[in-house]
Amino acid sequence: MARPRRHKTEKEQINAARKRRREWYHRNRRKESAKALERYYHNKTISHQPQTQPRRARSSSPHVDAPAHASATAFANSPLISLRIVRLNTQERLTSAQKAMHTWRNGETNVRHKISNMQHVIELWTSGSLRAWGNALYLNVQHDTDAALAESKLEPHVTFGQRLQDCFEEVSRRSFQDDPSGSSGIWGAAQLVSREIARAVDIVEEFCLILRDGGITSLQNSFAEQSLNFQII
Repeated sequence: MARPRRHKTEKEQINAARKRRREWYHRNRRKESAKALERYYHNKTISHQPQTQPRRARSSSPHVDAPAHASATAFANSPLISLRIVRLNTQERLTSAQKAMHTWRNGETNVRHKISNMQHVIELWTSGSLRAWGNALYLNVQHDTDAALAESKLEPHVTFGQRLQDCFEEVSRRSFQDDPSGSSGIWGAAQLVSREIARAVDIVEEFCLILRDGGITSLQNSFAEQSLNFQII
C-alpha cells in the first residue's frame, strides 16, 4: 500500500518547503558562513588589476595644433563622469509591482500570457537583478538599531512574495495540464518563474530570520562575510 501524501495541495507543499529552508538555515548557518568567509578572503588575495601592455611611443602629428591635454580636459568635464549608481528604491518597486499584480489577476487568461506577465511583475519588484535588489534591501535596514523595525520594513516584501506564489500556483498547475510533456515550453517557463519568485522570497525571509535570531549585528556580519543568499546567487 502506498504511503499517503503528507502535503495534498501545492500551498501545503510551498509552506513545507519554506519550513525546510528555515530548518536547513538554522542547522547549517555556521558552516555555510565559514565557507563564505573562506571564499571571501581567498578572493581578496587575488589581484584583479588588469595587466596592461606598455603603450608604443607615437610621434606627434604636425597637423594637430590643440594642446595634448585638451581631450583629457574635455573628458573630465563630461557629464558622464558625474554619473553615479543610484540605489534601488525598493518601496517604489514594490508599489509598482503591486499595481501590476492587480492588473495580472484581472487581466489575460491565456497561460502563456499569464506566465509572461508574471515575469514582468517580478522584474518590476526586483529590478530584474536579485543581487542588486538584495543589496538594496540590506542598505535600507543596515543602520536600523531596532531589529523589529528593520523586519517591519521587510515584511511587505515577504507578504507580497508569498502572495505571488499563491497566485501563480494555479497558473503552474494549468501549464502542466496544457504541456505535460514540456515540449511546447509552457511548463518549463512556468517553472522558471516559480523558481524566480521562490528565490526572491528566500532572500527576504533569510533577512527576517537573521534579524530574529541575532539582530542587526548578525545581519551586518553575514553581509560582511558574503554569506547571504543574494550574495551567492
